[in-house]
Amino acid sequence: MRSGQSVSWMGGFYFQTWMWLDQSPFSYSNFASVNTVSRYQCMYLQTRAGWSNHSCGNAWPFICVKKTGSC
Repeated sequence: MRSGQSVSWMGGFYFQTWMWLDQSPFSYSNFASVNTVSRYQCMYLQTRAGWSNHSCGNAWPFICVKKTGSC
């Protein structure tokens, strides 16, 4: 996360189960709390509280990954 940021999207979402944006399943999770998934389908990281979920419409920074060997 950028300096001064405390919340960031992680690229996970809920559609019948939790998965990543590329639709791969989770092999690990670390939710500190889970809100009602029917209203809050997107996963975020809060630096002091861990993973949780919220409405996808919030304008927060995001974490992305780049696969090795893709350049």
